[in-house]
Amino acid sequence: MITDEIEPYSGEQRTLIVYFSQGEATRWVAEDLMWIFGADIEAIVEKRERKTNFINFMFSGFQSTFEIPSRIEKSMFDPADFDRIFVLSPIWSWSLSPPVRAWLKAYKGKLPKTAFITVSGDTKPDKVVAAMAKVSGVTPIAFAGFAERHFHP
Repeated sequence: MITDEIEPYSGEQRTLIVYFSQGEATRWVAEDLMWIFGADIEAIVEKRERKTNFINFMFSGFQSTFEIPSRIEKSMFDPADFDRIFVLSPIWSWSLSPPVRAWLKAYKGKLPKTAFITVSGDTKPDKVVAAMAKVSGVTPIAFAGFAERHFHP
């Protein structure tokens, strides 16, 4: 759902794209939005690298399911300096990813107009967007969900 409140780049509004991407899909969406809106972009970086093995895969699912935020690096940008923000999260274990949860929690109540975007294998965005709104204290001006099928012809 994209509303009329999100207009393409006009040079007047400062836009920030914030995302976490373990693989490539969420980064691809973030980079496309950066070009469309002439935005600044920032990847959320965890303090401890998340290795891609079975144990860490299971721990990531546990962390997502039980709403445990990651420890993340300090942001380069202050969201208060922007007119609008897009926050992108992969969906892990049908839940909000821990790094994005941590970022939203850090800026709770301090975000301007915000849109939420989810990227997943097949999970609809509604549940995760509701979690993003709760954690951030923001009602999104828009939200969208991209599934794996959107990336392959």
